[in-house]
Amino acid sequence: MTKKGETAQLSAFVAFSDGATVDKTGSASWVSANPGKATVSSTGMVTAVEDGSSVITATFQTIAGSMTVIVDLPIAPATQ
Repeated sequence: MTKKGETAQLSAFVAFSDGATVDKTGSASWVSANPGKATVSSTGMVTAVEDGSSVITATFQTIAGSMTVIVDLPIAPATQ
């Protein structure tokens, strides 16, 4: 993510042993380990806050999955 306030929608799928998958994005609980860098809404929408990274975790019942979101904002040009 390269802009403050930029958003990205994440998805959470549960995979079963028979190969079937079910979208549980709306039913999962979403948490950002570092909300000072990136926040995540209850629907999995991630928003860039500041330079850095945060691990975003989705949990459905006893199943959890995580990914790292990197926020790399451009350096503002120096003013004179």
